[in-house]
Parts: sequence; C-alpha cells; structure tokens
Amino acid sequence: REITSQTAAAFRVRIRRTQFFNGSVDDRVGAAEMHRALVNNLHRDTPPSLDWVRGHFRWVVWKLAAMERAFPAIFGGKCLTPDKVYLQIVNRYDKEVRGSKRSVLTKIQEKDEQNTAYMILCVSQVVQCDSKPVRLLLTDGWREAD
Repeated sequence: REITSQTAAAFRVRIRRTQFFNGSVDDRVGAAEMHRALVNNLHRDTPPSLDWVRGHFRWVVWKLAAMERAFPAIFGGKCLTPDKVYLQIVNRYDKEVRGSKRSVLTKIQEKDEQNTAYMILCVSQVVQCDSKPVRLLLTDGWREAD
C-alpha cells in the first residue's frame, strides 16, 4: 500500500535483521516502539515525549518511503527499515533537543522567525471540500502548516 503523509504516522516498519529492535508481537515496529528504544538508549538525556516521536516518525517514514518509491532500483527495500528510521529520529533528537536547532516552521509558529523568511516547503496534502476552496498542507520535513 502507498504511504502518504497522512498514513505514515500509523505505519509499522517490518523487522528484518536489526541492531536496535529485538522483535515485537507482529514483527513490526511503529512510533511507540521507536519511543521505547529512545528511552532505553538515551541513558542520561531526557527522552522525548511519545508525541514528539510520533511527529518525527511520520515525516521520516514518509520521506524514506518516497525515496524507495521514486528510486526503486537504488533504494528499493533499503531505506524504510527500523534501524534507518530509528537513526534518523535520533539525528533529529540530536539536532532539535541537544543542539537546540528548530525547523523554520517551528520558529515561525513560535514567533522567533518572520513568516517572510526564505524556506523550502513541500505539499504534504491537498484537501478539497465540495464547497470550499482547495487547502494545501505544507511541511518543511519536520513540522506541518496550512
């Protein structure tokens, strides 16, 4: 099935051989298992909340699935693995929590950056209602805005 920006949050990555996961009930891991692994491996640091992990899990899964879909000969079956998802979430934790670096949308939403700042955004969803104009949901890969 196709992974969209909306379905990515609930996606469960199939476990093959893995460094960080020993298995789960259905041999798949999702945001909750990623959170548990972070809590277990961030010994001295304050672990992120489950909501924080869910948000980043969504965007990481969507990005990696898109890479596999766009370039199957190069990335097919190689990107969307539990270890790759986990390592990208750890990388985001290192940048955002340890390094205090925030995405441009976060800065704008927290009023620390003007909404006229240069940025690259991606359309994550097109919402079309019968009587209303089309609405675009945008992402910087870390957060979503409409």
